Amino acid sequence: MAGHFLKTLAVVMGTTASVEGI
Repeated sequence: MAGHFLKTLAVVMGTTASVEGI
């Protein structure tokens, strides 16, 4: 459960960074 949550969080952070151009 925790692993899935962390993986999802990592994807969200990566998407946000991509959109922000970081």
